[in-house]
Amino acid sequence: MKNRVMRSLSVLLFLCFVLQALVAQAADSVSPRVELENPYLLAGQKQTVHLLIRFAVEGERDGDRQRENLNLGLVIDRSGSMADRGKLTYAKRAAQDLIGHLKADDIIGIVEYDDRISVLWPSSSADDPNAIRRAIARLTPGGSTNLAGGMMEGGREVLRNGLGGIRRVFLMSDGLANVGVTDRHAIARLASSMRRNGVRITTMGLGLDYDEDLMQLVAESGGGSYYFIEHPNQIARIFSEEMGRLDRLVSRDATLEFNWGNAVKRAEVVGYPSSRKGGGTQVNLTDFYQGENRTVLVKLQLAPCPKGKIDLGSMTLGYQDLVDGRSKKISRPVKAVCTREVAEVKENENKKVAVESRLIVADQVHEEAVRLYEAGKAPEARQAMASLSQDLSKDMDRYQDPQLQKKLDALSMEKAEIAQAESDASYRKSYLKKRKSAFFSSQKGNRGGYMLQEGTQGYQVKDLQQALKKEGLYKGPEDGIFDDEVRLAVEKYQKAKGLPVDGIAGPKTLKGLGLY
Repeated sequence: MKNRVMRSLSVLLFLCFVLQALVAQAADSVSPRVELENPYLLAGQKQTVHLLIRFAVEGERDGDRQRENLNLGLVIDRSGSMADRGKLTYAKRAAQDLIGHLKADDIIGIVEYDDRISVLWPSSSADDPNAIRRAIARLTPGGSTNLAGGMMEGGREVLRNGLGGIRRVFLMSDGLANVGVTDRHAIARLASSMRRNGVRITTMGLGLDYDEDLMQLVAESGGGSYYFIEHPNQIARIFSEEMGRLDRLVSRDATLEFNWGNAVKRAEVVGYPSSRKGGGTQVNLTDFYQGENRTVLVKLQLAPCPKGKIDLGSMTLGYQDLVDGRSKKISRPVKAVCTREVAEVKENENKKVAVESRLIVADQVHEEAVRLYEAGKAPEARQAMASLSQDLSKDMDRYQDPQLQKKLDALSMEKAEIAQAESDASYRKSYLKKRKSAFFSSQKGNRGGYMLQEGTQGYQVKDLQQALKKEGLYKGPEDGIFDDEVRLAVEKYQKAKGLPVDGIAGPKTLKGLGLY
């Protein structure tokens, strides 16, 4: 009898383990949540409704999964301008530090470029890191900048080793593309072709004289990240950030499709390039990383709807899940109710989605205003920012959300920023690059350029932790995680400086700490 009971228990335990494994396998690394600003609409009226898609990125669940092998192409600008301020020296040190992040069976290829392109280290395993570091040490500054040629050579080095592993090109430049292919859109098309071949491109603009619009366009087209590196001593930090992200990679080849319902007359995706596909809109998304926060906002222009339930369409997320190795497709319907009762519409507004939508749209309008200023239309830029401030003030009265107040603070500080930029050419370059870098991320839900709060992660939080340590207000780790200890340190700083105490590092707090 006892043996039968033991055998039964053993079978039961085995079945529990199998069930647990099946549940873990079935779980999705990336889960989208689709929310309307208001699921209740006024019947009989044309209107625009905001559809917000949030992505919960869970990542690895058992702690034992090793990341895929890396297959990297490091493309280093060695043009003559890299000699200024010791930029090439810092770049070499950072590249040598990067080698320390690699495993022996990772792959690394290094390309150097000025007006000529040469392979400094042919793509091969990183099993002799000291030899790679010695090769990097031999880099010296040269002539002009064949950025496209260097980028393509870096991609070819990655592809020499097939299509396995995590394939990335890190492209660094401090200047303009003035040799070889120089047209921005032609270079972006080359980056897109590399992305179709499975190679992502992360761009790093160094200093104040590179073309930030080109570097952002290449990153967007190449499916990678973009960084503005104002000071050469920040290069190592950015490399460390990127390597940490690769360790947390959980999906790739992500696409988002929104199929229009009959009531939808137009769909505009904010902050992402998109294209029409059949009866809907498609967006190619960058890879997802464990713990990140990302959103996509879609503005839907609707035809007048009759009273009752309506189908606005459906959203489908597709991606390759690196946790369980399976291709995933996750669909969500988008439905609403048309009513003639104004009170019913007011009662059902999703305030969190409304605030998030307004912040993303505000960042879009703000960027357009900054680009007006860049184009020599300062009065029009100021007017656009003033109108935006008025609109956001009304939203603030309505929602009383601290994030809206931080955006208002950013707009109020912009007047002084523009005034200084108009009188100082160097400051103008820095101002434009900082704002464009912030907008590049903020319209995707990452507002680290002007607002850091609990739950935020990344190198900008690490900068905040370092600054708070210098003030003697923070003693925790510099791990890039905005937790309760960081929030308390921010509150102490705000109280000491006479700022509103809310634990959110907005523009005024960041400016005081030298981070804005």
